Amino acid sequence: MNTPTLTKYPLGGNLFAFVKTSRKNVKIHVRHYTKRLGTTGNQAVVVPTQRGVVMDLREFQQLLHAQKRLCIDYYETVISQSQKKKQQKKKKKKCSSLPEEEKEEEEEEEEEENMGQDYAFQANVSAINDSYSL
Repeated sequence: MNTPTLTKYPLGGNLFAFVKTSRKNVKIHVRHYTKRLGTTGNQAVVVPTQRGVVMDLREFQQLLHAQKRLCIDYYETVISQSQKKKQQKKKKKKCSSLPEEEKEEEEEEEEEENMGQDYAFQANVSAINDSYSL
């Protein structure tokens, strides 16, 4: 039996997407791949791992529909985590006694950093929105 060659679409790193038919069902696979030594000689062969997701067309369309919100949620979470880490560092610094001028300088630096993060977040959201406008 002649099996067709799969066209793998790289998604970054060792992650690939492809369409596969089995038992008359067409599925979209997103799978991690790894390099292993081949059975003949010392040639490296790229093989799929068990890590991955299989979706039918309806599930894939739902994922694409949720893409914008997922991206926004991702950036909001990253910024939130970053701000929590900075607040923890700030609390530790407050425990140590610093001259008043140094404390004011640190607060100004934090405000500038937060403004930069807000700008970066807005730029990412704008880029996401632009990719959806037709």
